[in-house]
Amino acid sequence: MRDLNADSRVHGILVQLPLPDGINEEVVLSSISIEKDVDGFHPVNIGKLGMKGREPLFVPCTPDGCIRLLQESGVEFSGANAVVLGRSNIVGLPASMLLLKRNATLTVCHSRTINLPEVCRQADILIAAVGRPEMVKGDWVKPGAFVIDVGINNKWISHTSDREFRCISSGDVFIAHHQDLSEKGGRKRMGYLDESSGDVYSCDHLPEGLDVEGLIKLFRKNILVGDVDFDEAKEVAGHITPVPGGVGPMTIAQLLSNTLRSAQASSEK
Repeated sequence: MRDLNADSRVHGILVQLPLPDGINEEVVLSSISIEKDVDGFHPVNIGKLGMKGREPLFVPCTPDGCIRLLQESGVEFSGANAVVLGRSNIVGLPASMLLLKRNATLTVCHSRTINLPEVCRQADILIAAVGRPEMVKGDWVKPGAFVIDVGINNKWISHTSDREFRCISSGDVFIAHHQDLSEKGGRKRMGYLDESSGDVYSCDHLPEGLDVEGLIKLFRKNILVGDVDFDEAKEVAGHITPVPGGVGPMTIAQLLSNTLRSAQASSEK
């Protein structure tokens, strides 16, 4: 870190958070030169962000991107009811500070918030950053609200409604269907039908060359979803960000903007 701080060719230093266990996040972030803290997480920059009348050199990119999206959408911050779901150091808390600086009336929600859906329904501005896939349903959203979805979550879905695919096993192609086998040991078991032979295989006795994980991939795929149920919420919200393609690109744009400002400031010294 000392070498990067001293290198005039380096204009920005970004530490990918959260750090692995055993690495002191505060020590690492504090060691970054404030002038190169383009991700905005140096304690001095965060401290200034939380104080009236102080301006940090850089603001954390994801929260800053959220505010930029709201500004470009025409939101009126002053007096608006803003609800932030999540209180992480990376998104929730910095976003809350930015909203307060713009005179929004702020509510920060977390795992112990009582009657969370009702609280969300009061929000003119709703920022979701809790890391729970599609937690925010359409009936949580106030009609016409501005909804910013920061969440990035994995979700397994079926490829097709009839769950039918071609797959390779031991060099032969067969059609695999999902079906429930009879009760065994007091619980349902999953099986697969080889139409070419009529054989049904349980997860304990699969064709050679095909394991359980391989069969799961035949029937399911992993997609990215946010903390908001987009299909439901888009019918109610006035403005809403998708996942992917919403906050993520804005985060990158703000990071590049901060890096450019750092380079310009460095060239003026």
